[in-house]
Amino acid sequence: MKVENLYLVKLFYGQKILLVVVLLFIVLNLTANFIFRSEQTPIFKWDLYSTAMPAQSSYSFLEVRYNQNQLLKFPHTWQEPQKLFFTNTLDYFIAIKRNNNTDPYKNYFANDWSRRHAYIKKLLPDVNLYNDTTEINAFPSWYKRYLEQYIQQSVWRIDVYEKKVEFINGGLNEISSSLIYKLL
Repeated sequence: MKVENLYLVKLFYGQKILLVVVLLFIVLNLTANFIFRSEQTPIFKWDLYSTAMPAQSSYSFLEVRYNQNQLLKFPHTWQEPQKLFFTNTLDYFIAIKRNNNTDPYKNYFANDWSRRHAYIKKLLPDVNLYNDTTEINAFPSWYKRYLEQYIQQSVWRIDVYEKKVEFINGGLNEISSSLIYKLL
């Protein structure tokens, strides 16, 4: 490896101000972590990337089909944020439905968060960090409108499947597929 290809050397020759910022960050981070024993970055603080993920025998995910069994697809990796809006909100909605139409955060908010942040509750008495019945009931129509915007066509049916898969010898094997919810 050539020395001139090292990142800090390239910064030295091309971006001296950025080099100072990077070196300052490294020095401050090392000082905070090793001398003051205070972890300052989320990578260290929350031990991100510090251990291997445990092996799983199977994985499950949601699959959305609309109208005449058309699959909701996101063909490009750069669409991952958009995909998260569809899947994470739906996953949370289904968790609420499985919990007798009660947001799992409702108990946490009422019993823990509100006590620890009483001053916020006094300033904003109507603030709720969980979904109430009105919002839960409004989710299917919101999801339908959001899906229609994405696919650019009218939607009259939305089926949500839970798929379970496993990896065997480098290949994907579907274990099960079950309809868990009909939004429309």
